[in-house]
Amino acid sequence: MPQLGRIAASVAVERLRPVRSDDPTVAPTRVADLTPAWMSRALCPDGRARVVAVDLIDGSHGTTSRHRLRLRYDRDPAPLGLPETVFAKSSPGVLQRITQAISGLVEARFYLQLREQLDVAAPCCHHGAYDQRRMATVLLLEDLVATQGATFLQPSDQVDQADAEQVVRTLATVHATFAGRPPAGFKSYGRQWRDAFALVDVESAFRRCLGECGELLDRSLRADPARTWRAVLASIAAHESRPPTLLHNDVHLGNWYRPAAGGIGLCDWQGVVLGDGARDLAYALSTVLAVDDRRAWEDDLLALYGEELHRRGGPAADPPALRDRYRAQLWGALAFWAPTFSPPRLMPGDMQPREVSGEMLRRIGSACLDHDAFAAVAA
Repeated sequence: MPQLGRIAASVAVERLRPVRSDDPTVAPTRVADLTPAWMSRALCPDGRARVVAVDLIDGSHGTTSRHRLRLRYDRDPAPLGLPETVFAKSSPGVLQRITQAISGLVEARFYLQLREQLDVAAPCCHHGAYDQRRMATVLLLEDLVATQGATFLQPSDQVDQADAEQVVRTLATVHATFAGRPPAGFKSYGRQWRDAFALVDVESAFRRCLGECGELLDRSLRADPARTWRAVLASIAAHESRPPTLLHNDVHLGNWYRPAAGGIGLCDWQGVVLGDGARDLAYALSTVLAVDDRRAWEDDLLALYGEELHRRGGPAADPPALRDRYRAQLWGALAFWAPTFSPPRLMPGDMQPREVSGEMLRRIGSACLDHDAFAAVAA
């Protein structure tokens, strides 16, 4: 695995000699290496103001390192439209950079190249820098808590039907915007999985989850791990025969937020790929909604997606065909959360709290049963 070796060597060197620079095109190793001079050039390239201090508010670690930072300037930033706080994402560790290698540093590309084309509620990006060789990236994103009073959805939160309809409209907007013109520089859904398989033993983690999760998944999904894994592979392969569009690709409950003013928005665009929009639709509805609510609203939400997709310039959706694609793509949602519940060795072990990943498995597994998802992929 030459790429894995390069990543490990780069991180080892940076532990001894962290990358620091005043050049905003350089991605420093850690948030602690974001100097006032780097921030000044990133946020104030015209020299109208200067950052004099960068203070840590709070932070966490998972597939990326995430920190809220308070910035102090040499003058009042408000009249200049400069942020007083930012949400910084970086990738200082080996496991985080392996995740970046699988996805391909796409979050920076998304914000720098595509975000402004989308009429959806999502964070803005103040600055981004990435290094393809090191698989290092730094993003300075809008601090949604400060700017919009945002709260991020949790399994205990009530998602009502209006919220669910907004989720569907958001996905339809993304998919319609890039239907027939998939942007360059982004991996296909199948390619991302192949890259994941080359770097991480996803299948073993998936099988281990089936053995560890107990009654979170119905016995029919756990009884024959080989059959269940074949269903996952068939679900991935189905994308090859579909015209691709841009997918968010990780639309689980925790990546949606509520601004204080109302509505619902979508964040964490680090997994963007090209593929069949049914992937996002199945993943979102099976994780965002409580099981009984999904069952009650699902038919209407699928119909709404088809209508919105076409209304916004995407292809007309044949309802029975859309439902079949939706059923088949439930396996991809399960394949994302099984390794989260039972992480493989070369992925972060703290991607999500166990109780959250367990609830996601339960919701997705219920959808697989409701829709006879084995039959959808002839597994």
